[in-house]
Amino acid sequence: MIQQRSIALIGFMGSGKSTLGRLVSNELQVSFRDLDAVTEDLAGMRIPSLLVEKGELALREFETLALTRVCPEGGVLAASSGCVMLERNRHMLRSAYRCIFLDAPFDILMDRVNGTSRPILKSMSRDELRRLYELRKPIYLDCASETLDATATLRQLTEQIIDIYYS
Repeated sequence: MIQQRSIALIGFMGSGKSTLGRLVSNELQVSFRDLDAVTEDLAGMRIPSLLVEKGELALREFETLALTRVCPEGGVLAASSGCVMLERNRHMLRSAYRCIFLDAPFDILMDRVNGTSRPILKSMSRDELRRLYELRKPIYLDCASETLDATATLRQLTEQIIDIYYS
């Protein structure tokens, strides 16, 4: 059952999940959780280190544990880009939140994250990242109850998410 007035923002890196999550939660005066931060707290290390030292499967397991902790809280959640890769995580997200997919073309997302310190940008080629994006996009669409055009302005997106929150 979807908790009334709980929103999870899902999408690929650069879609604006964390930025919008903070803006929306401030506007609504509700709690905000960033799943990456909760995952890092539980793992006791930053996600890049977790990936290098323990691998992607361990990361996904920590994300699952993080979701079990945050889902009962409600509010606004910025989901990690890859947490949707496990069916049990998608089930938890759908059960606890109205999931909003922040959709934007791959090239725009890459322009947004270009020059950041994200380790994945150093470990994967642009073609590999495009394949990852193409793999995940249908999963985001399947998980989402709503899809928003993430090329809109932050103000427009904030207003749209608030409208969804109250609908």
